[in-house]
Amino acid sequence: MSNNIKERIDLLDDRSFDMECVIRDVNSETKAIKYNDAPSNIYMKIQSLAEDNGIDEKELEWKIDEVREAVNKLESAIYNLVEPFEDKKRDIDNEKDELEWELEDTAWVV
Repeated sequence: MSNNIKERIDLLDDRSFDMECVIRDVNSETKAIKYNDAPSNIYMKIQSLAEDNGIDEKELEWKIDEVREAVNKLESAIYNLVEPFEDKKRDIDNEKDELEWELEDTAWVV
């Protein structure tokens, strides 16, 4: 029985490592939003158009603040995409820990 538990522990250890790699990949992908300057480019162009057309910058500023707030909210949502992967890794690690405790308990019985 202890050999079977050890094999399961090794398998879970491999799965945990694989999931850690996936988490790194997800984090790498989600960081792309941080470097996406499209929203700031858009509102900078709009500010320029407002200036060129006699619209007071203060009249536009609250709308630009809304855009910034929405972009920040989007960034947070995108960063949170990693949570299911972290949960899965935690489940794997917990199962592995339980098996290790079971293995330790059987070692005391022998």
